[in-house]
Amino acid sequence: MIKIVRKLSAFCVLIGLFIVGCEEAPLDQTVGPEGKNTVIKIEFDPDDNPQNTITIDRNSGLVDNSGLPEVGFVYVGNKVFISSESSDELVAKRVWNIPQPKDESDPSLNIEVVTQEGSFEPLDYVFNRGNITVSGREVTGFPIILTETFKDGTVKRAFNQIQIRNRVVSKINSPTEATVNLPISVSAGSISELGLTHADIDGENQVVLDWDFGGGFIVDDKGDTILDESGNPISKVSVINDIGRKFNVVYPVTGVEETIKLVLNRNYPLKDVDMSSLKVNVSSLIVPGRVGKDPIKLSADGSEINITYAKPLGDISVVNSDNFNVSIEADEISNSELKSIVESIKVENISINPDNSNDILLTLSESIPSIVMDNVKLSYNSMDLKTADGEFIVSAYENSEVFMTGSNIVSNSLLSSFEDGWNIQYPWATQLDNFEISSEKSLTGEKSGLFSTTEALGGDFGIHRLAEDNTADGLDSFVGPTEVTYLVSFWVYLDDSSISTGVDSKVGFFFTGLDPWVGFDEDLAGLEKNKWVLVSKELKVDGPGPSGKFVPVIRERNGAAKLFIDALDIRVVDDGR
Repeated sequence: MIKIVRKLSAFCVLIGLFIVGCEEAPLDQTVGPEGKNTVIKIEFDPDDNPQNTITIDRNSGLVDNSGLPEVGFVYVGNKVFISSESSDELVAKRVWNIPQPKDESDPSLNIEVVTQEGSFEPLDYVFNRGNITVSGREVTGFPIILTETFKDGTVKRAFNQIQIRNRVVSKINSPTEATVNLPISVSAGSISELGLTHADIDGENQVVLDWDFGGGFIVDDKGDTILDESGNPISKVSVINDIGRKFNVVYPVTGVEETIKLVLNRNYPLKDVDMSSLKVNVSSLIVPGRVGKDPIKLSADGSEINITYAKPLGDISVVNSDNFNVSIEADEISNSELKSIVESIKVENISINPDNSNDILLTLSESIPSIVMDNVKLSYNSMDLKTADGEFIVSAYENSEVFMTGSNIVSNSLLSSFEDGWNIQYPWATQLDNFEISSEKSLTGEKSGLFSTTEALGGDFGIHRLAEDNTADGLDSFVGPTEVTYLVSFWVYLDDSSISTGVDSKVGFFFTGLDPWVGFDEDLAGLEKNKWVLVSKELKVDGPGPSGKFVPVIRERNGAAKLFIDALDIRVVDDGR
């Protein structure tokens, strides 16, 4: 089997000190005597991925200016072979530190220690997720460290990295129904939905999206047609790196089925391409949609669905809540009681939006939790609703996408759940025994954060992720938009088995990267016991957006308390769509 090899000499191993502490010889040997050149070899099967070491696309001449190191790249799910370049005959023992996430949803690094003595066959691994490129120890690749003990007693170490990338997935967000001559909003999926990372869109010509709107053409937010240099309407466009760009597309011919196509190209560091298409039915009926707005929108708190139209609505008493059906995929919720409630959510009331007569507001029987907001569909089955000037609204649609407001801006920081472990600090660099990652109860996944005490501790306890040296070294930082209102929410389960009478304790949240801090707290005594309860608050941030730390805070003042926390969510209240 032919293999492609990437290797990095041991002088780079000093970087590895951040990841794995060492007590033996210093990492200062680069090239030793013959047979004792400790270098990590990372090999790939070219049949799996013939592009895996190319950082310049030699066909297009594109240069990789992403700033990433020239290390090996391979797709998630492809096999990697790891070995040492030193002579096996001279080695007594090899100890490897190799990251092995359990599966694609596992956010942890899970360093596996492999000891080889006597048998030194290459190790083969399949990485089950891509390395996280926004924060933490794997920004520039999964770290691999080798410690070799030679038979003469010499100890040498080497460090290398490997970038793991998902295959790209072309995903189109668009209504499947359009009204002739009225625009619909078309966009690509999110960075994660497209199989990309933030490091994939930093370099020139790194990611290209080729759009083809078929018989449609692009208009601006005022509805005016955008023309090319020759004065023709634009129906095809290439976008470089701007993943979030949205297009207002108009179809001028009724009674046809149009096709939107998207070709997604990642040119480097690991070249990949995918194409998708979506059918759009164009009719003379009025369908949900308005320039610059998502057609069917869930509020940030999950309590209402707003359906927006291009024209003011007429009498809505001709329809009722039974004409609408909400469908929610709730498999991400592990708590059976809450899952049952979510799956039974229905439309309880309908009304015209008092702020805009083009919109119908659907009030829901329960608020949809943020963890399933991206899995909501809406169906409508009436033929009676008209606009104010007498035009019929589209008679029916089934399982149309309900767009959520914004997204959880901390979902990729590993801090939206407790599956990978948080630590509690007070003061800010002290780990306490009162907090632990617990599998006793969970809202999502298998774990939650448990805080318990049988005595008054009298302090404010901020739940942070700690760095490996037990300090709060930036692993829970983010930068948010400026001058906006955020909705912060998380779930609390308060066990009443150890709550003292008259307990004076609170749970809350604070943006600690602001001066002054912005946040809120709520009395534990006011929370319903022995069930998961949503705690949420709108927090207005004036001036620069929050950055640095954010902390769910437990203020334990008096007596015993036992509570679980799960599913942190931070999103803007109005995303402008």
